[in-house]
Amino acid sequence: MFIEKHILFVPKDKYMKKLELVEEVMKEIDMDDSIFIATSLALKCSLWSDYKHFDSQNKVNIYKTKDIVKLIEL
Repeated sequence: MFIEKHILFVPKDKYMKKLELVEEVMKEIDMDDSIFIATSLALKCSLWSDYKHFDSQNKVNIYKTKDIVKLIEL
């Protein structure tokens, strides 16, 4: 499929090492989203999301769509 060429599938063993740390941070925010923060940490990258609850964590940098648009306009 065409879209698979543009998606990075991260093996579970890459982010599982970070999950315990992230679950501690996310337990009061949203545990279901811990995997996204753990993956970002494991890959040493930012996360693009408009979910406001990600603003409550301090482990990874979060970009909102408006931030991405500003970067594209540069």
